[in-house]
Amino acid sequence: MLIATDTYHDETFGALRAPHRDAAELATVLSDPAIGAFAAELLLNQPVQRLRERLDGLFAEAVDDDMVLLYLSGHGVKDRTGRLYFATEDTRADRLPSTALSAEFVRQLMDDSLAGRVVLWLDCCFGGAFPVDLSAKGEDVDVVARLSDGRGRSIMTASTAIQFAYEPSGDVRGGTRTSLFTRALIEGLRSGAADLDGDGEITTRELYGYVHDHVRRSMPGQTPTSNDSVVGTLAVARAANRSAGVFVPEVRLTTEPDLGEAAFVRDFLVWQGRIWRVGAWSEEARVQAHGPHAVNRAGTLLAAGGGDDEVAIWETEGHPDTWQEIVVAGGSVPWGTRLSFSHDDTMLALSGDGAPTVWDCRDWTAVGLLPGVLTDASSVVFNPMSPLVVVDSSLVQLTLFDLPGWNASLVRGGAELTFERFSPDGRLGAFHRMRDTVVLDLEDWTTLVEFRHDGGHTRRCAFSPDNRYLVTSSTRGLRVLDAATGKPVQVLAEVGYGCVPVFSPDGRYLVAGLNDGLHVWRFAGG
Repeated sequence: MLIATDTYHDETFGALRAPHRDAAELATVLSDPAIGAFAAELLLNQPVQRLRERLDGLFAEAVDDDMVLLYLSGHGVKDRTGRLYFATEDTRADRLPSTALSAEFVRQLMDDSLAGRVVLWLDCCFGGAFPVDLSAKGEDVDVVARLSDGRGRSIMTASTAIQFAYEPSGDVRGGTRTSLFTRALIEGLRSGAADLDGDGEITTRELYGYVHDHVRRSMPGQTPTSNDSVVGTLAVARAANRSAGVFVPEVRLTTEPDLGEAAFVRDFLVWQGRIWRVGAWSEEARVQAHGPHAVNRAGTLLAAGGGDDEVAIWETEGHPDTWQEIVVAGGSVPWGTRLSFSHDDTMLALSGDGAPTVWDCRDWTAVGLLPGVLTDASSVVFNPMSPLVVVDSSLVQLTLFDLPGWNASLVRGGAELTFERFSPDGRLGAFHRMRDTVVLDLEDWTTLVEFRHDGGHTRRCAFSPDNRYLVTSSTRGLRVLDAATGKPVQVLAEVGYGCVPVFSPDGRYLVAGLNDGLHVWRFAGG
C-alpha cells in the first residue's frame, strides 16, 4: 500500500511537490512482475479516517506467508512530546491526535499483524521518530527468536528523528520530480543496482545501504535511517534489470535536461559549470563554463565555453574553488562543437559550426590557415597520444597530418565518413556514417569493425580506456557495444541522441547528460 499526501486543507502544512509523483512511480516499479510483483494499492490525498480503515484492513487480513509493504509520503510532524504523526488532507495542526495518522497507530497494526514479513518506508520529515517498538504486552516473549529465516519487520526512513526530508525545488505540480529518498528507492529497485552482492535478490539491508549512500551524496544534511527486526535476510525484490557485469547506475547528479559534454579533471567531474568530487559525488565548486569541454594531458588546463559563448581557459591546479580563468581565446561554441588539445599540450582545436580554429597554447594566438590544411577544413581533432591530427575537409575528404609540420600522411575520400573520436591510446578512430559506426586502424586505415544501429542515426561515441567497449548515442538510445565484435552489450538509456558519453580516465565511471539530467554509471566488471 502506498499512501501519499501533497495537498492539505490546513494552510499550516504547505503543499508538497513530490508525493503524488513519488508514489505513482514507485507503485509501478513494485508491481512489476519481474521486480516486486506486489499487488499495489495507491491512496492519494485521502482523509485520515479512510486511511485508518484501509490500513487496519491491510494488516488484519494478512496471513503468515504474506509480505506487507507500506510506503508513506508527505508531511511528518511531531507534537510537543515528540510523538510522530503523518499529516493527511484533513489534518488540523492544533488537533493532531484526532485528525492525523499516528505513527503509534501504524506501529500497533504492524505488531499485531499475522504477516510474516512487514516492510515500512517513510518519506517524510522526522521519520526517524517512528517508534522502534511498543511496550511489551503480557509475558516476556522474544518475538524475533520465534520467526523463521527471512521473516520479521523492516523500517526505513528518509531522515532521522530531528531532520527534514528534502524534495526537489520547483512548482508544486507541473514538472515535479521525485524526492531524494524515493528517487533512490526507485532507481535501486528498477535498475537492480541495489543488489549489492549480485545474487539476484534485493534485501532490505542492501536497499538501505544503496539508498543511504545515494541520499547522502546528494544531500549530506539528510541521513536515511533503518531499523530491522529480521531473522536472516528479508528479500523485498528481484534484481531483474541488473546488468550482467558491465555498467550499473551510480548516481544521477542533476535532474535538469542538458546534453552538454562532461570532463574529468583528476579527481573531479566538470559539467555545465558544476564540479563534483568523483566517488563521493559532492559538489565542490562552480565555474562559468558550458558546452564542450577538453582537458590537457597534464590535467592543468580546462577549455570550455565561457560566459560570452567564446572558448575560455581555466587553470585547474588545486581544489576547484581555486581554479582561475586565465584567458578568453575567442571562437564560438554552439551546441555540437568540440574541443581537443594536442598530445603535447601546445595546441587547442575548436571544431563545429563553421571553419575550425586552432590556437597556440603558449600565447593563445590563433594559428594561421595553412594552405591545403585548414583552408577547406570543416573540423580538426588532435590525437591525444601522438603527433597526429584528423582533418575533415569541406571537399569531402579525410586527411591525417603529422605534427608539427602538418605533413599529410594519409588521405581518404570521406564522403560517407565523419570523424568522431580517437581511442584513448590513439591507435583507433571511430567514424560515423548515417546508420552505423566504423572503427578504423589509423596505421593503415583498415576497417576493424562496423556497428550497425538498426536505423538509428548515430551522433557521438566514446571508447573505454582499455578499448574493450564503445558507447554510442543515437536515436536508438545510449548503448554499450563490444569494441572487438560490434555486438550489443547493454542499453543504458532508450533515448540518447545528442548526448556525449565520457569515461573517467581509470575506466571506473561513465557519464552522460540525458533529457532527465546528468547520469553516472559505475563499471561493475565482466
